[in-house]
Amino acid sequence: MSAMTYTRDLYQARELLWAWTSRNLRARYQQSILGWLWAIVQPVAQVLIFSIIFTRFVPVDTGGFRILSFRMWP
Repeated sequence: MSAMTYTRDLYQARELLWAWTSRNLRARYQQSILGWLWAIVQPVAQVLIFSIIFTRFVPVDTGGFRILSFRMWP
């Protein structure tokens, strides 16, 4: 299957993919106060916590790069 065929098939099934994705997010975060926003807030909070820990309490030599750049772009 070529990339163009694959892309066309995904585009044709976009409504189905959207329905499955939204249903999955609603079911996963139904009991959460923040709802689906928790999927964004949780990783950002984790990055901030690790950045604070590894810059303040456990200083690591990063060769001049910021810790955040290591976490955001593997």
